[in-house]
Amino acid sequence: MKNFLKTTALFLFIVLQARAQFMVINHPKGYAVIKDTYFKKAIDTIPNGYVVYAKESDVQGMNIVFQETKQEPWQNFATIGYLSSDDALPIEAYSTLLPTAHLFGNTLVKESGKTKVTIEQKPFDEQENKYEWRDGGDYKHPVINDRSYFGVTGKPTLQFAEITIRVGETICTIPKQWMNDLYDPNLKKTSCYYEADKNRVYLICSLGLLRDYQLAKVIWVIENGKVKQRLLLSPAFEKP
Repeated sequence: MKNFLKTTALFLFIVLQARAQFMVINHPKGYAVIKDTYFKKAIDTIPNGYVVYAKESDVQGMNIVFQETKQEPWQNFATIGYLSSDDALPIEAYSTLLPTAHLFGNTLVKESGKTKVTIEQKPFDEQENKYEWRDGGDYKHPVINDRSYFGVTGKPTLQFAEITIRVGETICTIPKQWMNDLYDPNLKKTSCYYEADKNRVYLICSLGLLRDYQLAKVIWVIENGKVKQRLLLSPAFEKP
């Protein structure tokens, strides 16, 4: 069975390596070393089970977007680095894609077996959110509640109301702090994977309501009923 999984994972990597994708760190030592340009200097180590975003990859390595371990897990800042191709696998390699059970109005449900993910959105609330333009020196930029935000270039139309993940009897609700700078979620461009062996859920949401363009993408990793990681991508990090 293990050899079958390894063969399947390798096949998926070869098939998927031509396109940008989320990858899960998976190294025998329990962590992977991230290096700078041309794999020269080590700049960080990422533990197994954490997600990076491979912009481009080949048999030698991957040009990735990752979140530095020194940051708080809910922070926005992502960094470019390089990773050996043997140190991570596509999410699809060990995880099951949850089908859509319900999508109506402002609610999306992804469900399979004992795993259920519910995303609820609501209109942007101008009473609870302070939207304003700030002077950035040479230019002005909008902020919401004194924070930069993602998903739209102007005033948002929608915001997350609540995201709930249930695996068996364990229920996890993503804290507001992990999503209160993300706006205009696109429920039609949302996917969810479940990795049973690690009791891990990967939830990927696109932000931006335009049909053929997204202004950001976010992935949350939920493990054993707790939010483990958030990785946020802006269009600058997407593969051309």
